Amino acid sequence: MKQIYLFLLSLVAFAASSQNWAAINATERFCYSNDNDLEIINNVLWVDSIKQMDDHMIYYFNKIVAFCDTCSNPNYMMLNQPQFLLEYAKVFENGIWEFESSAEQFKILTNAQLNDEWVFDEVNGLSAQVSSLQQMEVLGEMDSIKIITLSSQESIILTKNHGILQWFSPWNSQLIGIEGRDLGVIVPTFRNMYQNWSAGDVICYSYTNSLYDEMVNTDSHMYKFTVIGVEKNADSIVISTSFLHRYTYNNYGPIFNQGEQDLVFYPDAATEAYPNEIFYDPKAFPNNLPGGEDTLIMQLTHHEWGGVKKQSRFVPAVYFFDSTSIFIKADNPALLAPLEEENYYSLNWYNSPEYSANFTFYESLLFGFEWDYEYELVGLIDNGDTLGTIFPDEILMGTRELTAQTDWFIYPNPANDFIQIKGLLPNQEIQITIIDINGNVLLSKITNAAEPIDLSLLSSGIYQLLIEREQTTETKKLIKL
Repeated sequence: MKQIYLFLLSLVAFAASSQNWAAINATERFCYSNDNDLEIINNVLWVDSIKQMDDHMIYYFNKIVAFCDTCSNPNYMMLNQPQFLLEYAKVFENGIWEFESSAEQFKILTNAQLNDEWVFDEVNGLSAQVSSLQQMEVLGEMDSIKIITLSSQESIILTKNHGILQWFSPWNSQLIGIEGRDLGVIVPTFRNMYQNWSAGDVICYSYTNSLYDEMVNTDSHMYKFTVIGVEKNADSIVISTSFLHRYTYNNYGPIFNQGEQDLVFYPDAATEAYPNEIFYDPKAFPNNLPGGEDTLIMQLTHHEWGGVKKQSRFVPAVYFFDSTSIFIKADNPALLAPLEEENYYSLNWYNSPEYSANFTFYESLLFGFEWDYEYELVGLIDNGDTLGTIFPDEILMGTRELTAQTDWFIYPNPANDFIQIKGLLPNQEIQITIIDINGNVLLSKITNAAEPIDLSLLSSGIYQLLIEREQTTETKKLIKL
């Protein structure tokens, strides 16, 4: 994704205008980042509602889900936590903005001029002063800025046309996009999720459905879709394709199919979700638990092929049999259960969908008590550029069998302490990499296909295992019991 840089064009001081400066406005959504590359949106701030008072207005901000830093379980999440600008702002006509929550209060004089000084944080004894007035390019447009220096030597940058550009630590939030003007980096939603396909593009998916009973019964599918045309409607996008399909069940098959099929996509709760906001997705899976629908939190991260992906994180019930606290920890109604990291074979079932703004695809992991389902993009040809693995037509049509070079697998899987890679030449040199669901590399080594791989130091959960060989990289899901 193209990085948004702030180019300082002029350091010439100018006389500040006494009007029209504002921290944010009530009609747009402001995308902020605190990552080093300024590419991933961490939070989106907007005015949720407005209240008119006698001498000021109150802007109430949207709330987010945040990690609980005082909980014994580090994965517990807190509901309805304020953004970095706190819970609401009192906005006065003279340009004074008072940001408030139950515990904190910040004051910014948006119309203050050079060297003006005021009390910024009375509780912590911090003062603020306009230390510099400049002009610079912000999100591709020229703007006037004020650098406000706190007595702690940290800085806030305020712009005339774009609002707060930079907030001080520990938040370190920087503006990288504005929705409403469609400037900079904005949250990928349905309107730009599935619109990039064109005739001739190719999409390859693998699909597995496993039941863990006395034995592991697995459906295995290979799909290859070639795009014929794309129809973009107001509420849907229809991708017309020709397809090839190879299907096996355990040791039965394979069965081969081909024909034409329309892939139809609609906006839903997941495609429209914003980072760190809780949402409910009744279409993810019909959840029969007491208390209702699947509870999810959307997060934005990088995809391995580049660009931004949206991934839903599941919040399980803390007390399964207590319908009054199904999604809520009973002794604290603001405290959600932890994000599901381990214990995938539990009484909770859930769907973990994933989207990409750059590659316009949908992936899905669905887990239950003794089964799992995986729908995964493995390769695509987009406008002539190839990414991932493209299935050969002759394999999907049955005129050529899968070979050891195209049909490797992990055994056993699920596994306890050790796995082996089956289906490759025993002495073939490969690079093994194991990645957790947060993208952290837990193991990376060069080995040969016959050597057992030790998993004893890994926690129970689901990982991605990457194999690099002969200048190709292939990925499969690994389950550690």
